[in-house]
Amino acid sequence: MRSNAKEVFKRIAERLDKVRRQAPKILANEGQKQFNTNFRNQSYQNLAWANVKRREPGTFEYKYPKTKYLSRRTNPILIGKTRRLKNAVNRSIKSTNINRIVWGVYGSEGKYGYFHNYGIGQKMRRFMGNDQTLRRRLRMKYYQIFRTTK
Repeated sequence: MRSNAKEVFKRIAERLDKVRRQAPKILANEGQKQFNTNFRNQSYQNLAWANVKRREPGTFEYKYPKTKYLSRRTNPILIGKTRRLKNAVNRSIKSTNINRIVWGVYGSEGKYGYFHNYGIGQKMRRFMGNDQTLRRRLRMKYYQIFRTTK
């Protein structure tokens, strides 16, 4: 009986150790997917970003677009020709360990992203942050990792 209990505890300890090693990387990727989804859907916490003037009829920007074929009316917000900010969001995982996961957008595109994410000097178009949707998604993913790890 005693040796059987030792084996059970040993298997549980091995399983927890495996989850502890795998979970941070998987959860970091899951968070990054959430940020990309926010960016692609042009929303945060299922609330759409503020509309840009180039899409509002009656404004100067709508009547006289910067490009000849009016594409600025339909282009996604914050995604220009270079797509630097979107690519920076794709590379947003900075560090992972069992205690903490850090995401961030740094460099020249990081300043631009920081200003939009926090609404400094312009309309706020948040795409990264610790919100209820992200926490729920990470919690569900952690439970899935824990159930499937053997």
